[in-house]
Amino acid sequence: MADQKTRRRARAWLAVGVVLGIGVTTAGAIGASAESTPNAVPSIDWTPCGDAIECATVQAPLDYTRPFGETVSLKVTRRKATDPARRIGTLFVNPGGPGGSASGLVNAVAKRDTTGETGARFDIIGMDPRGVGGSTPTIRCVATNDYAAQWAEATAVAADGQFKRAVSQARSYDKACADNTGRLLPHLGTANVARDMDLVRAALGEEKISYLGLSYGTYIGTVYANMFPHRVRAAMLDGGYDPRRYASDPYPNDMVQYHAVEKSLNRFLDWCASDAAKCGFGAGRPAEAFRALQADLDANPLRDPSGGVIANGATTTFAVVSYVNRGTSGWVPLGAALAKAQARDGSSDLLAPIGDGDTNFYAANVAVECNDRVFPGSLADAEGTLAEEAKAGPLLGNTIAYGPPNYDHGHALACLQWPAERKSRYDGRYDARTETPILVVGTTHDPDTPYQDSVALSKSLGNARLLTFDGDGHTGFGRSKCALSAEFTYLLELKLPDVEVCKDNPPPA
Repeated sequence: MADQKTRRRARAWLAVGVVLGIGVTTAGAIGASAESTPNAVPSIDWTPCGDAIECATVQAPLDYTRPFGETVSLKVTRRKATDPARRIGTLFVNPGGPGGSASGLVNAVAKRDTTGETGARFDIIGMDPRGVGGSTPTIRCVATNDYAAQWAEATAVAADGQFKRAVSQARSYDKACADNTGRLLPHLGTANVARDMDLVRAALGEEKISYLGLSYGTYIGTVYANMFPHRVRAAMLDGGYDPRRYASDPYPNDMVQYHAVEKSLNRFLDWCASDAAKCGFGAGRPAEAFRALQADLDANPLRDPSGGVIANGATTTFAVVSYVNRGTSGWVPLGAALAKAQARDGSSDLLAPIGDGDTNFYAANVAVECNDRVFPGSLADAEGTLAEEAKAGPLLGNTIAYGPPNYDHGHALACLQWPAERKSRYDGRYDARTETPILVVGTTHDPDTPYQDSVALSKSLGNARLLTFDGDGHTGFGRSKCALSAEFTYLLELKLPDVEVCKDNPPPA
């Protein structure tokens, strides 16, 4: 999700209805196009819920192969078009994650378009994916105190026995997911999110939708466009996933992400060394100072009065992984936060304790991706692969590879031991030809969704165009005025950008 994730990744920041005829492989994965006639389309009763927003709950099948069985409740948020006479239709939005709630993005999208046209001409719809945000039942894995205890054992620097510890932690984490999420667990894959989104479309009475997806939201949009291509008026996908590699080749997918986030940190450190006064960390030698900070916090964690670990080298490093998502606008604050951490100033964002927001976000992040992705081989195979991945990120890799189940490229050990059947994994094609070209936006120095993923996505889709933001940070949305203008113009007018590259990377601030 862009910068709105929940502290670490979070604090630094939709079925033609109920489809009866879905294709299911022997592994339970969902096949290609699922377009069909809506069945049992629910009604929507809206109630005001603040700041020009209406909220509703839509019931969807827990299992789309049993459309009249158990249901889940989907929270849906709407900001109605302020100029109904010129209304285009509905714009679904999703901030990514997995684990990000779409509700908070509804007003943000309207406000980001400074012309006011997007809010004037679209009903903007945020559907919290099943198990996430206000949708219930909610994904739950380990309790916050247990997650914090797992992180207290992790280190930023390589340590003896770390692979064995990480395997054990992942096994315990998975058991907690199964115990606390229950029957929902096999049904969290992106194919079901796409079916849910189309169920809401049908309930709204819309023939087609427009879509704005960021980060993992691009994968939702990609799957939706391939399952329901004739329901897409327009789709803007910023911070693209390489869909084939994400779902079917996870180790190479993760390796690219290890390299990307390390590169982004090094870009910050290079700037910090060149402008030591503005950065305020490391006195011109920030990389050396960062390694020393990691080692110091590994050896001497910040503790509460009872001796419990508040922050250590691993939690601080993981917070930095989130921080670099902000791009150049976050470089000065990151320097200040590192300086405070070095001084053991508890007000540093990097020393914040593990909280409920972290626990809940990463539970969804792990559960959805372990439904979507199949890691090959065994735990023994993983040992060597994780060692290679950690080596690819000398500053950040060890924490991600051997920490408790965490974010995107820190899921291998959890997914290899995943306790639930993958009943809602999308395993179809990614080459849908929508009537209007899909706009894909990629950022050259994106630490989270590497630029080559957006390139691959634009080539995979049957009718797509790539816009490049030559800059830093996770997605061009909100970081590049050029990209933002092109995105809104496309959604409003179905007009592709006049330029291929946006070069308005803001200076460090």
